[in-house]
Amino acid sequence: MKSGKQVEQERPYRKKVHQAVDLSVTQTKFQREVETFKASTISHRVRGIFLLSAEFPLVHVLFTAPHLNPAPAVFAAKFDFTNYDADPPSVMFVNPFTLEPIPQAGMVTSFPKLTGFIDNQPHRQDLLQGYGPDDVPFLCLEGVREYHLHPAHTGNSWFLHRKMGKGTLGFLVDQIYEYGIMSLIAHKVAVQLNFEGYHLGLKQ
Repeated sequence: MKSGKQVEQERPYRKKVHQAVDLSVTQTKFQREVETFKASTISHRVRGIFLLSAEFPLVHVLFTAPHLNPAPAVFAAKFDFTNYDADPPSVMFVNPFTLEPIPQAGMVTSFPKLTGFIDNQPHRQDLLQGYGPDDVPFLCLEGVREYHLHPAHTGNSWFLHRKMGKGTLGFLVDQIYEYGIMSLIAHKVAVQLNFEGYHLGLKQ
């Protein structure tokens, strides 16, 4: 089994960011993001988006899919605003009930994004990236800490996007909704019947 240090070396985008900016400045900006989000509570609710908690530096937001019937609780997203906005927020998808990270195999969508057409066929890029079914995936999107820390994106600095609103809570929630929720078109249901247990139950 690999040590935590080995995993961190292989996953530099998961490197923990430390608070370097004046704490009061980051807290003020964090509170501004939360209040802006709360100001649109009704429109978020219509889309099936609910604020679960907001305690510096973390925000947990639940995403449901009201366009499906019944409407499922799809996942929650944990936003970490440590050192914001000298650094962009971290985004991790978590179980909405336990808040534990969801491995790639447990995600019901890959966040497909239409990037163009090849031979008149739509070409899509999966924004959810990981290194295997047991790996905790990251959102490959400008304005997300994991994206900007990834070695493949060293030429696309966060500071090129910092003043464009891409790292705000509202922007990230909208992107997650567009590519992670609206891409869902049907339920995936797995049913396993235990007939032996069923008959035993009847006998009781």
